[in-house]
Order: sequence, then structure tokens, then C-alpha cells
Amino acid sequence: MQQPTVSSSPRSIPGRSAPAAPPAVLPLSFLGMAGAGIIGVGVAAASAAASVIDNPTGSTAIAVVHTTMLAFLATALLAAMHQFVPVISSRPARSNTLSWITLSSFSIGVWLLIASFATRTMPLLAISGSLLVVAVFTVAFNLWGPLWSKGKGTSIVGLRLAMLFFCLTAAFGGTYALGDANAWFAPPEHLVLAHATLGLIGFLGLGYISVGEKLWPMFLLAHRPKAQSPKVAVAATSTGAILLATGLATKTEFIGAIGGGAILIGIAAHITSLAGYVKARKRRLEMLHAYIFLSTAFLLVAVGLAVTAAMPSISTASRYYFVSAAVASLAGWLGMAIVGHAHKIVPFITYTTLRARGLRVGPTGSPLTFADLFSQRFGWFSWVLVGGGFVAVIEGLAASSVLPIRLGGVGIAVGGAVALANLALWPRMVSARIRSAQLEPMDRLGSVRTSNG
Repeated sequence: MQQPTVSSSPRSIPGRSAPAAPPAVLPLSFLGMAGAGIIGVGVAAASAAASVIDNPTGSTAIAVVHTTMLAFLATALLAAMHQFVPVISSRPARSNTLSWITLSSFSIGVWLLIASFATRTMPLLAISGSLLVVAVFTVAFNLWGPLWSKGKGTSIVGLRLAMLFFCLTAAFGGTYALGDANAWFAPPEHLVLAHATLGLIGFLGLGYISVGEKLWPMFLLAHRPKAQSPKVAVAATSTGAILLATGLATKTEFIGAIGGGAILIGIAAHITSLAGYVKARKRRLEMLHAYIFLSTAFLLVAVGLAVTAAMPSISTASRYYFVSAAVASLAGWLGMAIVGHAHKIVPFITYTTLRARGLRVGPTGSPLTFADLFSQRFGWFSWVLVGGGFVAVIEGLAASSVLPIRLGGVGIAVGGAVALANLALWPRMVSARIRSAQLEPMDRLGSVRTSNG
């Protein structure tokens, strides 16, 4: 495969060394934890399917949701923010030490939070909530300078807003954790929904939309300087998220409806932007885009399920299942996009690291390329397993059926494990083969010298 030419600016290339770029091990560590997260999502869905169907708002279901949203999706988005925000803005993060504090406190806090919900261990809930609040405000402080750089385009604006939503989500979540752990109050359902909106749409959704606006033109070699759809997507999604959360928090249906409409406009602009980049591309479509197209299909399914759930003729019990299926569809949208982009970003970063170590020739003797650093076959295998897994989970939730959720969970866990192994272990195998090939001529030369001596 030909190496991609991504941009005329070195600072826009994820895998190329730039003064503002973090050390490669940092985003790769975040992505490694996200890989553990997607495996956890599948295991949690498979093992807790019956409990989720019996009580879609119970503590077990909440544990599965937080595994998906925090251990997988949020961790992956934090990886992207630590990598791209400094590079896009041409300003480094305040401190790599703070980045490591974010990773450790967020990872520990997430898994303790999941354990606290799964086991209803209240002391863990308070500890985990505190760790997560520390992690969120640490990353906000660490990336504050780069995020507020002026004139750096739509992606930085969107990520800046996403970070503000992340802080709001943490403030809500921390308050709920302390209140629940100390039996001060039980968060009302409408406030929990507002909290979920801020996190799922405001942070995760807006964050991916913003990162996508930087990655799509790079991977497709598509130039659309006058396009307005990226700006509309960021503006409408962020406005809609805050209005919908406000409407839910205050039980004001009118404000919530306006917010929901704005989110639909943002989604339409997001899909329009993707279609525009695909149309303007100067590079052929590849595996990454199969992930993105399936991701977009999940987004459309989520919209359909959410609209269905909002219909007055739907019973309360059915509404819970349709809302759960819509949340799972949004997770499929973000999850497929993350796994697909990881198959490009991780090889980019690994490529730079290997080149810095002097490995410039691939295992076949030709110049080393990004395509040498992962297996296409295993990449497609992950696409089938993870994508099929989300389809099964969504179907099971919508139909309140346990078996599809269990099967889907197994698919997600196995597909995630294959992707993690493919991206983490394949470069090591390639590196070993390259070094072996480089040493072989020297060994033959040594044998010749010995025999002549």
C-alpha cells in the first residue's frame, strides 16, 4: 500500500514528530486502556444481559453504561485530545506529568466506579468519583492553553467546547457520586438524563465530530476550504446538547424539544460534511471508511430509535428499551469510528517511533509503510465482530431479548481483543522480522570471514 501524503504541514500529521507533539507512549497508553475498555464493554454486556433486560435503569445496567462511556469511549477520546490538541494548535500541553496523572487517575477511577455500581459498594463510589473529578480537571488545566489558541479552525473550537462539557459532566457525576455514597439524596431521573446528555452528546459526540473534521480530510486527501457544514455541526450539536440538558434538568419540554432539534441539525451537518469529504477525495476508499460508514449507519439508527422513544403512544416500559437501544446505537457510532481510526492513528505513531530507531526498510525489503504495521485481515475481522456485536446488542435492547445482547457482547469483546492485539503486537512482530533480516547479511559476512581466516 502506498504511504499516505496527509498534509503539507508537518504539525498536522499525527505520527510525525513536531515540537508540540507528546511522547508517542502517552497517546498509545491511553489507547491501550481504551482497548481494555472495549473488551470490558463486551464482557459486561454478555454477563449482565439478563439484569439489564429485567431492570434497564438498575445499578447493573448503569455499570455497563459507564464501562462503555468511560472505560472505552471517553478514554479513547482523551487519547485523541492529548495527541491532536497540541499538534493542531502548535502549542504543547502544560506538562507531560499532568498527562500521566490524568491517565492513571482516570483509569483507576473508571474501573472503581464500575465496580462500585456492579457491587453497590458505596465507599468505592465516593473514591472513584473523586479520582474522576481530579482527572477531568487535570486534563482541562493541562490542555487549557492549546485549546484556547485562536485561529486554529473548527476542530479546536469543537474540542474546546467538548472539554467544557466534560467538566460539566464531571461536576454532575461527582455530585451524584457523593450524594449516593453518603445517602444524602438519590439523583432524580430527569437530572440523570441531563447528566447523560452532557456526557454523551456534549463531550463524546461533539469531541468525535471535532476530531473527525481533522482526520477525514487528512486520510482522504480532501480539501474543502469553503465548506460550512463542519461549523454548523459543531455549533448546532453544542447548542443542542446544552439546551436539551437544560430542558431535561428543568422539566421544560419546549426547551428540550428545541435542543433535540438543534442536535438533529448538527447530526445532519456532520453527515453532510463526511459526504462532502468523500466526494472531494483524492484517495481511494479503504478499510477505515468501512468503519466510518457503518459508524454513520449506527448514528442514523440512533436517531430513529430516539424519535420512536419520544412518541406519546409508546408505553413507559417500551420507552426504556428504545432509549437504551438508542444509547447503544450512539455507542456503536462512536465505537466503530474509534476502532477504525485507531487502525490508522496507531500505525502512524508507531511508524515514527520505528523510524527514529533506525528501521526504515519493511519486512519484505521495500521501504517501511504504515500498512506494514497492522494486519488488514485482522482489521476486517474486527469490523465484522465489533459491528455485528453492536447490531445484536441494539436489536436485543429494542426487543427486550437477552440472547442477542449476550451474543453481541461476545462479538464486541472478541473483536476488541483482536483489534488490540493487531495494533499492539503486530508492530513488534514486524520489528523483530526487520531486525532479523538486517542481521542476517552480517551473520553471513561473519561466516565468510571466519572460513577465509
